[in-house]
This record gives sequence, C-alpha cells and structure tokens, in this order.
Amino acid sequence: MRALPLVLAAMVTSSVAIAADPAPEATQPGAPFSRPGALGGAVKATERLPISGLSAVETDALGIVFMASNGRFVLRGELWDLWSGKKLDTMAAIRDAASKLDMSRLPLKPADLGAMTYGNGAKRVQIWVDPKCPYCHQLLGQIGPFTKDHTFEIYVVPLLGRDSQELTRRISCATDQGAALSALTGGKVAEMRALTEASGCSVEPIQKRMVTAQMLGITGVPVIVAPDGRVNRGLPPDLAAFLAGGAE
Repeated sequence: MRALPLVLAAMVTSSVAIAADPAPEATQPGAPFSRPGALGGAVKATERLPISGLSAVETDALGIVFMASNGRFVLRGELWDLWSGKKLDTMAAIRDAASKLDMSRLPLKPADLGAMTYGNGAKRVQIWVDPKCPYCHQLLGQIGPFTKDHTFEIYVVPLLGRDSQELTRRISCATDQGAALSALTGGKVAEMRALTEASGCSVEPIQKRMVTAQMLGITGVPVIVAPDGRVNRGLPPDLAAFLAGGAE
C-alpha cells in the first residue's frame, strides 16, 4: 500500500488542536483544582467532543474547560477546529463542530475511499455501514425513495469482526459492483458472500476508509451525514425529517 498523504496522517493524529495555558508552578490550597473532581462552581453545560475521552464542560467559575472521561484531568486553554479554521470559544460553537462532519474538507475524494454511490440527486449524503449490521440494513432499505433528490455515498467499514472484514473485501473488490450494491442495500449477506472478487484487487481504499472512519470518530454504525453536515449516529427515527433538517 502507498503511504497515505502526510496531511491525512497529521489529521488522524489530531483534527482538533488544544493550546493549553502554561501550568502553574504549584497548586495552592483552595485553588479550583485542589480537590479531585472540583470544577470551582456549578456545571452549566457539557458537550462530548469527537475526540476520544474528552468533553467540553462550562462552569460558573471557570468558563469552558476540557475534561477527560474519567473526570481526573482538566485542560484549560483554546480549542481550534483545524478543518474550518475557527476558534471554538463558546459552547454553541463547540456543539456545532461536534455535531457536524464536513467531508469536503478531507484531502480525499469519495472515489479514493471506494465509496459506493446510490441515487443521482444534487444533495449528497454519506452513510457509514458494516455489512453485517442489521440496523445498517434497515437504514439502507429506506433510502430508495430519496434517490431522486439525493446521492448517497455508502462507505463500508468492517467494525464487527473477522466476518465483516471478509464481506467488506468481497463488496469492495466485486467484479459486479451493481450486484454488490444490490446485496448491500438489500441486507442480503448470503449474496455478499457469493460475490466474485476481481483478481489483483487493491485493499488500499478499505484501509483509507478505516483511517478516515477513525479520524471522524466513527466507532459504531450506522452513521449518516445529512447534506448540511448534521450527523445521526444510529438509525434515524424519521429519515425523511432528518434529511430535510428536522428531527434527528
């Protein structure tokens, strides 16, 4: 496999940068962090960030800080979204950045990731699925009526074990991509297993897909990204409303 672009490798390491304040020489008794778990006032708001183990927390006394998931470590400083070039200095800005994905800012095109497209509408939607995920099958089974106005980019990632890895390779390397798409959107696992693979098929798109999923914080499926970047993790209760910008 060729080396991934340097910018992608850097983005995998961190898509959000935190510039921490210089640490004080010592913590004096009575300081905000002198007691485990003390945040120096009532917590006003929290927002789980798309960074493993880190949440933004707004308190009365300290403003916005960034807390580890175990509640032990707290960072103070500036949070920047390198994709948009914006400083995230309010909970509203942090919540907006945490709840949206803009794949157009990635240094990769859908074709580089081996995306399967379904539909020919002007509005583009991304869906991340595992070939063995029953909720993914349910979601894919609902998108047919929306293909006139939407183009769905389907990214297959093997998150559910070795069998998913085998099926992902068969789908990605199938000589008949139409049959592969039909089997996937129909949730027909037996047909996925029966797909014929092209000889010499490169698995590089699958590998890039997995790196991208990690970078985007996709650890479970399905994940669907609306045309305006809103993200729904899991099966939307109302797909039409979600795509239109309503209930998620």
